[in-house]
Amino acid sequence: MKILTKCQVAALTLVIGSVAIVPSVIAHQDSAPQMKVQKSEKIHRTHHHGGIHMMKILRKLDLTDEQKQQAKALVKAHKQNTRTIKASIEDRKNYAQKIQALIKADSFDEQSANALIAQRSEQRQQHALNKLKLQHDLYQLLTPEQKQQADEMKQRRHKRRQH
Repeated sequence: MKILTKCQVAALTLVIGSVAIVPSVIAHQDSAPQMKVQKSEKIHRTHHHGGIHMMKILRKLDLTDEQKQQAKALVKAHKQNTRTIKASIEDRKNYAQKIQALIKADSFDEQSANALIAQRSEQRQQHALNKLKLQHDLYQLLTPEQKQQADEMKQRRHKRRQH
């Protein structure tokens, strides 16, 4: 019997965990009624974690009309770019089917498993890179005074979260 490395065990755990979650998420998405989303909820869903905080900071700063237009253009481009990276529902179903096939196979195909994991990791890495680039570009729109204000807001938020 072959002994797996820690990395391989972690990857296998990720794959098995995905198998349990992905089909139920896909099934829920297909059967869930479409609801209207309030603007605040929509912003939260489109700018996960760090992105939402940058948007809140920008709203609190006294941006010029030109800065607002540039920021809107950057966010719009980011959303478009994210849509091209994000897997479609059909892609997610195919991924779930491939995972199920791996699990149900008589013998484990490690090469196929690694390829699936690498594909998913690549998408996540590209998404994270795009999000960081957006935050960088938005920060670069600010004047030195606005940057200082933004940094102070981030520090206050960080201090609040530590307590």
